[in-house]
Amino acid sequence: MMLNRLWFNRSQVLVLAFVWLLLDQAIKAWVQAQLLPSEPLALWPGVFQITLVYNTGAAFSMLEQHPALLLGVTIALFFILLFFAFRQAHIDKLWLMAYSLVLGGALGNIVDRISLGKVVDYLDFVLIQYPVFNFADTCIFIGVALLIIRQLRTNF
Repeated sequence: MMLNRLWFNRSQVLVLAFVWLLLDQAIKAWVQAQLLPSEPLALWPGVFQITLVYNTGAAFSMLEQHPALLLGVTIALFFILLFFAFRQAHIDKLWLMAYSLVLGGALGNIVDRISLGKVVDYLDFVLIQYPVFNFADTCIFIGVALLIIRQLRTNF
């Protein structure tokens, strides 16, 4: 019985990761169909806009000169995270959501790197001049934050 419950929960992680991946890819396809890289769409002028940017590096354009290495490291990290996700003895809703977000976000950017050789970014907070990012990056950030929160709740 316990084994079936663990398999069901782990399957939910994969299903949710796939949902995040599909949503990420749909948004990226829409942005690429609607915008040219030089034509941002201001949603809140001076604060937030959609700006099509292609990023050949990782966060903040790290490893931009080594795309094959970056892809290899990204895929390796994805499988390491997947391994640890499936090794968990106790699965709760916070864990399930956290791992699904990180895995789905990672897959979204991996799909871009494999299919385009670069990642499609578009979320642009011009008010704070933050680097342009995407939904997959947001999933990864929120998922990691949830994993930290879960770990802190477990330890304290």
